[in-house]
Amino acid sequence: WCFERKSLPPKPTLVLAWLSIPDADDGWEQLQGALPKATRATLLKATPEDIRLLGVFIPGKQEAHLVRCQIETEAPQRSPNSVRVHTDITISDASGSTGMTHGRSGQSALVGTTRELLNQYEERRLLKRLEAIPKLREAGVLLENDIWNQIFVIFDHGIRKEFGIESSVGQLDAATVANLLRALAGSDATSESALQQAGKSVLLDKWRQALNNLRTTTPGGATSFVEGTKRAKQRYLEEVANKHRGKACTTYVNFDTDGGNNCGPCYAAISALVVEADVVQGHVTGVGAWVDQDCASRVAKLLKGTASLTLSFPEQAEADKMFRQDLSRWIKVLRTTPVNVTIC
Repeated sequence: WCFERKSLPPKPTLVLAWLSIPDADDGWEQLQGALPKATRATLLKATPEDIRLLGVFIPGKQEAHLVRCQIETEAPQRSPNSVRVHTDITISDASGSTGMTHGRSGQSALVGTTRELLNQYEERRLLKRLEAIPKLREAGVLLENDIWNQIFVIFDHGIRKEFGIESSVGQLDAATVANLLRALAGSDATSESALQQAGKSVLLDKWRQALNNLRTTTPGGATSFVEGTKRAKQRYLEEVANKHRGKACTTYVNFDTDGGNNCGPCYAAISALVVEADVVQGHVTGVGAWVDQDCASRVAKLLKGTASLTLSFPEQAEADKMFRQDLSRWIKVLRTTPVNVTIC
C-alpha cells in the first residue's frame, strides 16, 4: 500500500487505513467435502451448564440427562447414466410501481427504476448460476446427462413477458461457459468465434435472446401474484413435467417484487405451484418501502424458503453476500434426491 501527497499538510495529519476481511465461511458453499463419504453419528458432550437443563428422571428415583447426537448422512450416489431435470423458475413483478426511481445520481452506485434494477439483479443472478455449472459438474453434483431449465414469468395484472432456456449440462463445459459469459457481457468476437467453431451458435443465440427479453422489460399495470404464479405452473407442466415424464425433477423458485398482491387468492396459487411443479425450495426478494412484509413472508413460507426484504437495492458488498446466499440455497436444492412414495 502506498500513500503520497505533492505537498505537506499545514498541520499534523494522521492517515488511517484498515483491511476488512469477511468471515471466510460466510455464505460460501464448499462443493468438495461438504457431505461426508459415509454416514456418521457424533455424540456431543454437554457442558456443566447444559447438563442442568438436560436433566430427566428415570425409574428408581435416579437422575440422568439427555445427550445430543448429531447425525450426518453420506452423500447420495448417483448412477452415471441417471438424468436429473432441474428447473429454476423466476416469477418477477413488473407492475406500475416498479417504474419508481431508486437512488440519486452521485449518491448511489445504483440509479434507475425498480424494474431496471430488477432486470440487472436477475441477470446477474442467472449468470452466477451459469458460471457455477462447470464446478458443479466437476464436484459430481451435476452429471453430463442432466438438464437445466430456466423459466421466467414477468407479471403485472397479467403476463408482461415469459421466456425460457433449456440446456444440457453436457453442453456447459468450462470453456463453453467462459466463452458464453464473455460473449453475453458484450461483443467479444473471439468468444463468439470459439462458440461457432464448437457448434454452439444455437446455444449462444438462446442465451442472448433470453437476456435481451429480460433487459428490455418495462413496468406495467396493477399487481397480481396469482397470474404470474399460475402461468409459471402452466409453463412448467407443459415444458418440463410432460416432456421429461418419469425423470427425477427438482425446482427452485425466485419470487421478486416491490409490493404485494392486490388481485386474487395468491396463497392458493403459490401452494398449487409448490405441489405440481416439484418445488423443493424458494426465496422471496422484496425491495422498496411498498413491500407488503406479511404477504412476502407468507409466500416465502409456502415456498419452503425465506425472504430478503430491503428498502433499496443492495450495493456491491451486500449484493455479493446476497448472491452467495442464494447460490448456496440453489446448490442445496441441486443436491436433493427426489423420492416418490406410493402407499397402497
